[in-house]
Amino acid sequence: MKLFLHGFFCLLSIHSFGQMRELALDFSCKEKSQGFQSVKVIDTRSQNQFLGTVQNGAFNTSTEIVCMGLTDSLAAYFTGSTLNTPLVITLNEFFVNELRGSTSEIGRFRLAARFFTANAPDQYNELITIDTIYTTKGGDVTKKLLRSVSEQFCVLAQQVTSLARQKTLSDTATYSYQDLLTLDSLEKMKLPMYRDNQPKAGIYRNFRQFVMNEPEPAVELTIEERKNMTLVYALNEKRKKKVKLLPEGLFAVSDGTILLRATGLGFYKMVKKGSDFYYWRPRQSYSSSVPVPLMGMGYGAVGGLIAGAMQAASKEDNRWLLQKVNHRRGNSVPVSWVNGKPK
Repeated sequence: MKLFLHGFFCLLSIHSFGQMRELALDFSCKEKSQGFQSVKVIDTRSQNQFLGTVQNGAFNTSTEIVCMGLTDSLAAYFTGSTLNTPLVITLNEFFVNELRGSTSEIGRFRLAARFFTANAPDQYNELITIDTIYTTKGGDVTKKLLRSVSEQFCVLAQQVTSLARQKTLSDTATYSYQDLLTLDSLEKMKLPMYRDNQPKAGIYRNFRQFVMNEPEPAVELTIEERKNMTLVYALNEKRKKKVKLLPEGLFAVSDGTILLRATGLGFYKMVKKGSDFYYWRPRQSYSSSVPVPLMGMGYGAVGGLIAGAMQAASKEDNRWLLQKVNHRRGNSVPVSWVNGKPK
């Protein structure tokens, strides 16, 4: 069963028990933005990136979201006839999911995007960065959650057009359109972990230590692969014995060759593909406290990111989720499903 978003208006279609119900994104905002004459969306997400799941039907079946024409649909919220300066949006994350509790459900819409406009030909400056989680609660939050996507983009359209009319851009970094197409790569080249060929041996307690490739003073680490888990041991120099290392409170560990992501469910091997770090973990569900959405001006991702607690799925579900590390914030971005534990 899948939830389809398709066409220019990115329709939402829920297939349940042989019946189909379509819910279109709502472009009739209460306060219509005057909009930009030219809007381009640069999708920086991984190809065919997973967009999330909702719970559907009487048995709350996990229903995957698929989208065709997402970027055109999002651009429509900002398109108008008033502002003749071009708008460029870089879409970094777009993810929707639900968690069913004992008496209620929590829905989350995670959005990370950056907005740029030009005050001279091919000279773009950043207006605003969005990096946040919008949360909804209720007995059955599916409709409310999907509706919140439209509501948040209506609000963003008002804010972005207002900033474009008011903000002085001369004090911010200037980019060409070609720069914006490769902005992620340009930023990663400034980060030692992304630039270096090999991680240093040691314990990375936080994301900053990770991106700077500066682990705590190296201890001798031993990594052991078991059937369903990876165990890490650190040498206790005083006792001259190995002590099992727990993942809580850590971001990653490395023995100088193997790099492991530390999560609430254990350690998982992390690999670099292209210019990004990826890892696989068992199928999971997400929960979170209610975050406070924050918006930041200028360079850098500013947001109300709240890491969700992870819960393992049933033993019968052998799917693994490929996740990418966000090079700006360190949060995990779901990419795609894999059947069976990756080798």
